[in-house]
Amino acid sequence: METIISREKGQTIILVALLITVLLLFVGIAIDSGIAYGVKAKLSSAVDAAALAAGKALGQPGTEGDRINNATLAARTFFAANFPDGYLRATPTLQDPVIVNDTATGQWNISVTASATIPTFFLRLSDRTTFTAQSEAAATRSDLDMAFVIDTTSSLQSPVDYSEAVRDDAKSFVDNFIESSDRMALIHYALGAVVDEPINTTGRGFNSGNIRSDIDNFSFGGRTNFSEAFWRARDQLNSIPDANRSSLRVIVFFTDGDPNSFSSTFTDSSGGTHLGVISTDSTGPTSTYLPSRQRESGGPYGLNAIGQITSNVTYNVSGIPTLPSYFNVGGVTVTSTEFGVTVNTLGATWRPVSSIRNYTNVNLASRNLAEDMAKRARSEGIFVYTLGLGTNLTLLKGPYPGETGENLLKRMANDPRADTYDPSQPVGLYCFAADPVELEQCFDKVASKILRLTR
Repeated sequence: METIISREKGQTIILVALLITVLLLFVGIAIDSGIAYGVKAKLSSAVDAAALAAGKALGQPGTEGDRINNATLAARTFFAANFPDGYLRATPTLQDPVIVNDTATGQWNISVTASATIPTFFLRLSDRTTFTAQSEAAATRSDLDMAFVIDTTSSLQSPVDYSEAVRDDAKSFVDNFIESSDRMALIHYALGAVVDEPINTTGRGFNSGNIRSDIDNFSFGGRTNFSEAFWRARDQLNSIPDANRSSLRVIVFFTDGDPNSFSSTFTDSSGGTHLGVISTDSTGPTSTYLPSRQRESGGPYGLNAIGQITSNVTYNVSGIPTLPSYFNVGGVTVTSTEFGVTVNTLGATWRPVSSIRNYTNVNLASRNLAEDMAKRARSEGIFVYTLGLGTNLTLLKGPYPGETGENLLKRMANDPRADTYDPSQPVGLYCFAADPVELEQCFDKVASKILRLTR
């Protein structure tokens, strides 16, 4: 009997030993797996940080080779900071990022891959001495096509002269972008609009020196023609062939006032046609400018088909009895029905305009056109950012009830604060500056928003 009991005790000890071994193995698997999971999570976080850092570094100025080298260095630095060697006894290995530039769209594609070898504790009992965790991350950095539009009307010099601050802040804004790969057109406007620097339609890049020089040479004077300026900005972006456009397209529009003028092809009482601008003063009951073009240094001038000053031609406003049905700056041989003057082509908030040439109709048409053009641009995937300087924009002005310049600029940008905000279209930003100090901050804020979209 005692022999049988002893034999059973021996078997029990063996079973307990086996169970303890199995239990320890399971505990070991749980511990080693937990360590492996922690390493994997840390590795994924480090790889994500490396990819984002590489994308940000690609957004800094320099040659393509310099940008790739800086991106590679940034990826290594951020990976090492987020996954130090020896973390949970793991040995990390980061491969150099794979960075590919799609020169047609200006998009940089970044791929980062890393691994970490983790020594085991308990699984050594099963001859498993290490785990290897792997992780990949991808990021993109988009170069951009931008049209930069600057108000050079007389109100920026009188009663307070803000012209130098506008020049300085505009040049600082330009410096945020990459001369070698981003594209930029420069347009300034008053009663008419001039494309100072056309956008690069074939290659990439822009000439920062030329743009800065153009800004320095601005003269200020004249009324406010939003629509021609915005039309030319959109036209510059759309002049780039579809296959060569950047994935990010932007219009940045600066002003200190409300629109009171618009361009088109006008018909006089004898049936003759004139390409020019019609304008109102701030409160007057009638149009005070005839189809004409006022250069910023003063004096009415005629327009050619691309909006440049050509000759000293003045038309008698009394000879233009009615407004045209549509905006058309393509010349008398071009018919355009894209944007209506007396016809509602796009605007859900369209202000009714009749064909009678008077203050109310000219002013309302000026507002409609600016809003419609911005809406059309956004429907084409273009982001719109507007900047306003001075308390004049906060005042109720013009014949449209309860409207300030800020209302219009918010709508143009599709700012979430706008009463016409449409989340299905690109969401921009309106930034108000009460003075030049705040204007510098607004330009910085807009630049930051745009650069964030490139990542």
